[in-house]
Amino acid sequence: MMDTKGRRISLMLIFVCLVAMNIAGIASLALTWRSYRSAAGEVESVARSRYDSFLLAAEFRQSSDDLTRLARTYAVTGDDKYEKQYLDIVDMRDGKKARPVNPERIYWDFVAATGVKPRPDGQTKPLIVAMKEAGFSDAELGKLADAKSRSDELVKLEVKAMNAVKGLFADPQGGYSKKGEPDLKLARDLLHSDEYHRLKGGIMQPVDEFFALLDNRTRGAVAAAEDRAQNLATMSTALMIVVLLLLAATGAILYQRVIKPLRGMSAAMNEMASGRFEIEIAGADRKSSLEVRDIRIAVDRGAILDVAGQHQWRADLLGKRLHAPAERFALIGEGQFGAVRRHAARVGVARQ
Repeated sequence: MMDTKGRRISLMLIFVCLVAMNIAGIASLALTWRSYRSAAGEVESVARSRYDSFLLAAEFRQSSDDLTRLARTYAVTGDDKYEKQYLDIVDMRDGKKARPVNPERIYWDFVAATGVKPRPDGQTKPLIVAMKEAGFSDAELGKLADAKSRSDELVKLEVKAMNAVKGLFADPQGGYSKKGEPDLKLARDLLHSDEYHRLKGGIMQPVDEFFALLDNRTRGAVAAAEDRAQNLATMSTALMIVVLLLLAATGAILYQRVIKPLRGMSAAMNEMASGRFEIEIAGADRKSSLEVRDIRIAVDRGAILDVAGQHQWRADLLGKRLHAPAERFALIGEGQFGAVRRHAARVGVARQ
């Protein structure tokens, strides 16, 4: 193998270059594949975060609907268990009582029907804190804070209605120290009034805007993670093709520059061993590596010495047997050594 200036390149240099390129290709493929696996995990993590965020948002909305249902049920029945369930929900949202395990699932409908908790208690943590830990943005938390503030106004109206069921009414100080006859009709009217629906709608407005913000943010995060994973997957595929091409090129170069010349010289040496010295060594041309060229020269030199030795022995033997004069012996010698001269001429050409 030769460079641009016609000089032969050593086999060691070829081997080092091929190994370096293959190692670089395989290392790049490994790093890209590792990055792809990380990106795929990120897609899963972001998708899980999106799902968990919607569960927390759904829990907030469901708790508001549960408060409305329990307040109205208590106003109609006067059963204290509904008031207790109502107050438990308020305390759970504020972090004063433990929220149930998997609070996004059906819970209070089962409690109202059976009086038994369907699942054990979970963490004692305000719902708003859980949302902050889930990575909700400031804009999203602002919408929830607005909804919580409006919900507190609605709770005041619901508390007024439930106290009317017990015969307790508001005093000038804002408490419920005035006693009278239970007024279930007043309680029902308060919980189904235009004011109640106005306050309820006022809560749902920022909640709806919150859902829109949450959906846009989490969908964008998932899309960005998926795009990164897809790009890395494409890079991994491209690098895999490059590595395969490098391996194929390595095999082709080694065969063409090393294996093929050596096989040619092996065949030539077998021919020489059989006594046929006027053969051309195939495969060791000007494209061969420096080491292969040196091997060929060594083989040619060995062949010359071997041919010269054999023909010298034959000439001596013929001269002794035939007792030929010097002229005849010289003629025999010249004929016998013709092959040696021609072989040496080829060696000289190969060295150029």
